[in-house]
Amino acid sequence: MELVVDMNKSARSDKLKDTVNYTEVYRTVEELVAQNRFALLETIAVRLADQILKKFKPKEVIVRVRKKIPPVPGNLDHIEVEVKRKK
Repeated sequence: MELVVDMNKSARSDKLKDTVNYTEVYRTVEELVAQNRFALLETIAVRLADQILKKFKPKEVIVRVRKKIPPVPGNLDHIEVEVKRKK
């Protein structure tokens, strides 16, 4: 996951309250994934991106969801989807 945020205020103040709390971002991701069942990686990625934008208000969020050893023919290590959302 990537978050694009304005760091000017937090860089000057050096205070957590002036930036995104990444522990809270992690908890948000963990909650969504643990409390739901998804059939598609796309669904996880879109829901995470929408929830992160709404809750933490970054300028932009990029979410990548990867499935290791996917159930598809061929010798693939993983498959991945990426969703980008802006304010």
